[in-house]
Amino acid sequence: PAGFTTAANGILTFSFDSGDTFTYTRNNNAQIAPVTTDLQVSVTGVDDSDGVSANAAPYSISPSPVELRYGRWVMENAFGPETSSLAVPMRTEYFDGTRFQTNLSDQCTTYQASNLSMTPSLSGGSSAATGSGTVISGESVAGSRISLSAPGSGNVGTIGLEYQGDSWLQYDWDNNPATPDTHPTASASFGQFRGHDRIIYWREVEN
Repeated sequence: PAGFTTAANGILTFSFDSGDTFTYTRNNNAQIAPVTTDLQVSVTGVDDSDGVSANAAPYSISPSPVELRYGRWVMENAFGPETSSLAVPMRTEYFDGTRFQTNLSDQCTTYQASNLSMTPSLSGGSSAATGSGTVISGESVAGSRISLSAPGSGNVGTIGLEYQGDSWLQYDWDNNPATPDTHPTASASFGQFRGHDRIIYWREVEN
């Protein structure tokens, strides 16, 4: 629970309760360069257990500042043969005031296949998503990315993907002011490859 503890004679330390929160409104106007918080908490009175009150209230408390970034979750398209599974690259980004860049400070955002919605358009067969992990330097890690199983030889086409992650990493992906916060989308193409049309076999390889 919230309250004061004695740190030294005449000095008290205030600890917030786990339920004490503050919220910054996230909207189109919030897309700005990183900012450092500057909060002021006013304590209107201090009474100890025997009823003695402190003088000269209110008191101002300044919590330690933190940097806030406007972020988003990004998912890229995946391409490959219908006989091999496809890994889906994902990352977190933040707006630096000019452009979005990978959030290299992010070492904690998690992802899991259960949050991935799939809309298949295949000539046959099926695919399922598996895998989970935690980003490292803002990137999903090769080898532990969400993977889509191969639909099988001759079963080609695309699968529409939508990742339903944390609300604070949504973004105006559809460029529609009426829906400013949407989940990232991408597509997985089986039997379709990037590169020159004269290349017979092309596959992305994770390093």
